Parts: sequence; structure tokens; C-alpha cells
Amino acid sequence: MKYLTLSLLFLLSLQIYAQQNKTVDLFDSIISSSNNYKDKKIISQSRLKTFRAEFISHLDSLNADIARLSADISTKNQTIQSLNSENATLKKDLEEARASIDRIDILGLGLTKMQYSITVWGIILLLLAAIGVILVTLRKFRIVNGELKENLHNINQEFDAYKITTLEKQQKMGRELLDLKKKIN
Repeated sequence: MKYLTLSLLFLLSLQIYAQQNKTVDLFDSIISSSNNYKDKKIISQSRLKTFRAEFISHLDSLNADIARLSADISTKNQTIQSLNSENATLKKDLEEARASIDRIDILGLGLTKMQYSITVWGIILLLLAAIGVILVTLRKFRIVNGELKENLHNINQEFDAYKITTLEKQQKMGRELLDLKKKIN
């Protein structure tokens, strides 16, 4: 945009320079074609009027160019201002987008990604610790349960042995009682 304006001004300055050269050449031709009288130049009125008309035409074209360039400059300035405001709006939108990308809303809490990551890993580590405690507790219960089963098995064996010995004693006492009854009879 800036280079376009500069190149446009350069081309117009070349055109103005060419027109100035044309005016200067016309002025020089009027002076060279005029007559001399006692170290003075006599210029015909028709040539002077032609030069004046040409000069006014040149000034009018210069003024028109100035007006057109001023309009172009004001248009460019308005365009620059609108682009600057659009740029500011886009920067603001970009910052908001970056902020929204960096934030995660969970249960109404706005957390940054770092806070979210720390929270999630904290929960995961807490759950792993809870699982570890549960596994250790289950292992202890399994050991205790194994001991209880072994004790129950031993007690059952002792009880069976006791039943057998008690049954044998009862049978022995029953025989002795029968023997005594036979003796008494």
C-alpha cells in the first residue's frame, strides 16, 4: 500500500516535471524569438497571451493533481485507520481465543490447562494410592483368612480326633457298664 502510493507520487512528479519543462521550453522560446531593443526584450502580446493561457492551464492541471492526490491520501488514511482498527479487533479476538484455548471449564470452574493437568494427575495418584492401600489390605485379609482356614482345619481335625476318642471312651464305658450289669445279675 505504501509502495503503491510512493510509485504513484513518483509517476505524477515525472509528469509534473515534464509539464514544467514544457512550460519552461515555451517561456524560453518566447524569449528567444522576441526582439531586442536597447538591452530590452520586446514580446508580442499574442505570444504572451498564449504563454499565460498555457501557464494557467498548467497551474489548473497541477491544482487538479494536488486535489486528486489529497483525495487519494485521505482515502488511503481512512483505509489505514479502518485496517488498524480491524487489526486491533483481530488482536483482541486472538487474545480471547488463546485465553479460551488455555482454559477448561469443569463443573463451573475455569481452570488453566496446567491447573487441570495437575488436578487430573493428583486425582489419578490419589486413586492409585487408594488402590494400593486396598490391595495391601486385601493381601492382609487373604493371609489372615488363610491362617483362619488352617486353624479351622486343625480344630476340625482335633474335634474329629476328640469325637473318636470320646466315642471310644463311651463305647468302653458302655461295655464296662454292660459287664457290670452282667456281673450283678
